[in-house]
Amino acid sequence: MKMTAQPETLVSLFLKRKKMIGGVLGIIIGFGIAMQAPPAGLSAAGLKAIAILCWAVTYWIFDVFPDFVVGRFIVKSNATDS
Repeated sequence: MKMTAQPETLVSLFLKRKKMIGGVLGIIIGFGIAMQAPPAGLSAAGLKAIAILCWAVTYWIFDVFPDFVVGRFIVKSNATDS
């Protein structure tokens, strides 16, 4: 009995490349928010914090890195803020 290969669906392709898609999407979202001018009443540091948070949430949703690695990056990036 010969088994034939099933064609890959979009869902199976997405699941195979979930981390890569999430990684690129997180970077695009983070930089997209960080490069905008802060709205009235929000400082540049506040906008940077929102950008880092959106990047981190995207990485957590797509499980790009373990949770503790993303959390440590958040702490490190805010600790070096001047």
